[in-house]
Amino acid sequence: MSTNMPKFPFYHGLSKLPWLYHSFARKLLLVVSVGMLLPPLGLLIGFPELRTTSVVLVLAILTVFSIAMIALFFLALLSPLQVTGHMLHQFLEEHELPELPMHYHDTVGQLMSNVQYLAEKQQMLESNSTKDNDRDPLTGLLNRQGATERLRQDISRARREKVSLLLLMLDIEGFEGVTGAFGYKMGEVCLIRTSDLLLHTIRSGDWAARWDGDCFLVALWNFHDQSPQPIIKRLHHVTVETLEGEQLTLPLTVGAWRYQGEGDLTVILNRIQEALVEARRNSSPSNHPPSV
Repeated sequence: MSTNMPKFPFYHGLSKLPWLYHSFARKLLLVVSVGMLLPPLGLLIGFPELRTTSVVLVLAILTVFSIAMIALFFLALLSPLQVTGHMLHQFLEEHELPELPMHYHDTVGQLMSNVQYLAEKQQMLESNSTKDNDRDPLTGLLNRQGATERLRQDISRARREKVSLLLLMLDIEGFEGVTGAFGYKMGEVCLIRTSDLLLHTIRSGDWAARWDGDCFLVALWNFHDQSPQPIIKRLHHVTVETLEGEQLTLPLTVGAWRYQGEGDLTVILNRIQEALVEARRNSSPSNHPPSV
């Protein structure tokens, strides 16, 4: 067993009790019951004069009633966890895709959203396992493997024909903030919207790829313009809509480098990555969710 596995001593101790072994709800109920019993017991121990039949009876009735009401509320609050566990089990055993809500933002809501995302992701990967290995299954763009091979071919062609090739590498500012605030599904929407923007911006014969995570690579073949700024301006930002209907504006950081016959593939990739790093330095930092 890995030494890095989290340890939960209190939970582990409760799990050793036979009647608590299979039920998280019972564990919660036991903890709450003990917490509810301690104050009246302490009151009776600290003040012997209160140990009359009527006082003890009233305290017992109030305690039992409170525990019963809290148990009902706990069971209602535990329902999302129980449903999530059941749907995850069904997906693993029967490959039945869960249908969990993804618009809650507390810890349980994030758990439901993450389970739904992972199940959809797994299903998408399985359905694409027999398709093109050089395509990103989410966006349909070339993946890193496909882009590397395509770039290798374009470099050879550019050398032969003595033409230039403009390379752009871009990423989404605040992408981690988006996934943290709205879940991984919202992150996928950002990636799809960005890929759509790229496809509507580039010309026929040019190509775009999802290079890594939220990083994209674009190759503009035989680009004759003196400056790449006009096309960079068209890639300034992308707009997405959350499940709650909020409009988010995600700035894009774009690094540009023109290939004119010098260097091999490794050198070219290093140059374009350096251009993106420089573009990040020149842009305002954004480690939080984008503006609404």
